[in-house]
Amino acid sequence: MANELAPPFPYADYLIGEEIILRALNQQEDFTDKNEFGASWSSDDRIEQSSMFFKSNVLRQDFDMAGFEHCIPKPPCPWEKEKDQLNDAQFKDIILGNDGINTFRINVYERTDEPGKNGYSTGKELFAYTLDQASLDESVRTEFLYYARSALTDRYTGNAVIRIEKLARGVLENAFHYLFEFV
Repeated sequence: MANELAPPFPYADYLIGEEIILRALNQQEDFTDKNEFGASWSSDDRIEQSSMFFKSNVLRQDFDMAGFEHCIPKPPCPWEKEKDQLNDAQFKDIILGNDGINTFRINVYERTDEPGKNGYSTGKELFAYTLDQASLDESVRTEFLYYARSALTDRYTGNAVIRIEKLARGVLENAFHYLFEFV
C-alpha cells in the first residue's frame, strides 16, 4: 500500500482522527458534568471540540462514505454510539488532517483505577500508533497525517483508555482521554 493511499479514503478501512478526538472530548465533557473520572475541562477544550467537529466534517469529504452516511451525524463508525465497548478489529489505522503544526501521540492502555474512584489511571500499554507518512501518496503527505497501528501485545479484555496527546511543534500542548471497555 505504500505510496498509494490518497483520497477518497475508504471509510470502512480507516479511522478519522478528528472523529476520535471529538468523541474523547465529548465523553470528557459528559464526565465533567457528572463529576466523574477527574476529567479536566476548560475553554481550551471547548475550542478544541468545536475545531474537531468542523475538521471531521471537512475530512469526511476526503473519504468514500458510501454505505456509512448514517455515521455523519454522530461519528465515528463503526463504533457503537451508545456503548463504550470496542474490540480489537475496530481499531484501524488513523488519518488526520495536517495543519503543519500539530502532531499527535495516540496510545491505548489498560485502565487500572478502582471502581468508583474519581479519576483514572493507566497500566500496561496495549498498542500504539506511529506516524507513517510513507503510507500516503506523496502528493497528499502535506495534507494528511497517517498513523499506523501496532499489533495488540497480548489478548486483553476489560477497562481501557485511549490517551491522545496533542503536540505543537513537538511540545506537549494538551491531552485527551477516552475511557472504554475492551471486549
